[in-house]
Amino acid sequence: MMYYEGLAPRIRGEMVSREMPATYEALIQLAMRIDRHLLALPKTAAPTPTLHQTPRPPLSPLQPTVTPPDHRGEPMQLGQTTLTPEEKQRRFREGLCAYCASPSHIRLTCPIRPGRRDTQQISTARPSRPLPPHLMPPTSRLTLPAVLECNQRSISTTAFVDSGAAGNFIDHSFIRQHHIPLELLPSPLTITSVDGHPISAGPIIHRTVPLQLRLDSHVEKIQFLVTKIITSPLLLGFPWLSLHEPHLSWSSGMVLEWGAHCHHHCLLPQPSSSVSTNPEPSPPVLDNIPSCYHDLATVFSSAKAAQLPPHRPGDMAIDLLPGTTPPKGHLYSLSKAEQLAMERFVAEALQNGTIRPSTSPAAAGFFFVTKKDGGLRPCVDYRGLNKIT
Repeated sequence: MMYYEGLAPRIRGEMVSREMPATYEALIQLAMRIDRHLLALPKTAAPTPTLHQTPRPPLSPLQPTVTPPDHRGEPMQLGQTTLTPEEKQRRFREGLCAYCASPSHIRLTCPIRPGRRDTQQISTARPSRPLPPHLMPPTSRLTLPAVLECNQRSISTTAFVDSGAAGNFIDHSFIRQHHIPLELLPSPLTITSVDGHPISAGPIIHRTVPLQLRLDSHVEKIQFLVTKIITSPLLLGFPWLSLHEPHLSWSSGMVLEWGAHCHHHCLLPQPSSSVSTNPEPSPPVLDNIPSCYHDLATVFSSAKAAQLPPHRPGDMAIDLLPGTTPPKGHLYSLSKAEQLAMERFVAEALQNGTIRPSTSPAAAGFFFVTKKDGGLRPCVDYRGLNKIT
């Protein structure tokens, strides 16, 4: 509803005769389609008094309205006659024109609607029903898998991360479905859209009792404000982001690193990376390794390769030459597949502890080299750093 209330009045005005789409993606698709149509309309000084602007068969002067063919035999709703809610729902569900019930166009381009404006730059084709989720184009929203602990029950769900939201919200239908206990707010809260107008869902008067929210190894106590959400059962807004300061990968939808607050209060203890405290990993599979190298089995252990060696008194530092500074490196163009592979590589390295987040301006270029089997080998360009060490 916050997205709908933030739309321009001209777009909301065209949605008056339509039922609210069932999904957030369908609402965005409809708003974009209406916006493109309105932008494509020719800017005329004043509408012509002619009722019909497209070639049509001549009408009798005594005939006030024209009823298009309707195989259902239902009368057309014209003039000031109001459609019943059931009829509106049926026309929306079956992809019919909201004005004349024709399946060949939408209300914006209905040829017999009084006051309509012609356009030749927008297609009048309309799907009979919303596309299934697997056919919808990808959206820019980021959702995280989440688990809520309530009444000694674990509820698996998803949380939508929205930096534009001024609070943390939970959908009221999700509350009813899982019987989550609520408490009254000290005073009602009015939620406004981006233009300052209150959203049509009304003021918020309830919030949940403190619940345990788990996002992978991140656990916290949190309370949600109860409202109507059409994007996800949970919405984590700016207060949550400012408290935990997560480092998010927007392309892969993953949390790469949590903020300093989380390392002391939210993150579950992780097994130590020390070799002496880790359990002995299972021996590597040597089926594809020549027998003459079996005595070097530990070299082929992926578990040991993900561990750093223990620190020793003789650790050596690599000093820079006097008067030099670390280079900033070069940027390498990556394909979509390479970008996703890089995000996975960084996430795994952060989880293993072999790298850590840095705010240094110095950097080294990162790229991939294609293997013979079609795989991608990650490479870091340290040539600039090697020249000054």
